[in-house]
Amino acid sequence: MRNVALCACVLTLIACQSAFADVYMWKDPSTGSTKISNLVPTWYSSRDKLNGPRVIVLRGNSVIDDTRLPMEQRQQLRRTVERQRVAEPQLQPSQSNVQVQVPQALEDYRDNLKRQASQYLEDYQRHSDNVRAADEKIKQYQERFERDTGEMLR
Repeated sequence: MRNVALCACVLTLIACQSAFADVYMWKDPSTGSTKISNLVPTWYSSRDKLNGPRVIVLRGNSVIDDTRLPMEQRQQLRRTVERQRVAEPQLQPSQSNVQVQVPQALEDYRDNLKRQASQYLEDYQRHSDNVRAADEKIKQYQERFERDTGEMLR
């Protein structure tokens, strides 16, 4: 019984290691936002010249294609990643020394979010300043109105 459970665990680990889905990332030219999908973009091809935005393809924690690279380098990248995948020992979940490298596209996406947040904060501050200035102006008009109407009633 113990051997059956151990065998099931090993088979599950092997299935999990080989079940990495390809993830596609690109920047939408109409919005400027980074898109991440497990669906292949219609313009992407791993073999043909690109007819659309740059696409970065990830499998697990490895970049397996980057359409910004020349075709020869793209093919070499795929071969290198495949050789590494086959040569690497299968890591056990208990190993804590696994380092995940964040692809440049994700770093760009994070930086873009930071820029957007900073811009929103600046816009909010500008809006708040405008509201305060408008409130002050209304207060001045209200005081002037009360003063003028008070003088008229005397």
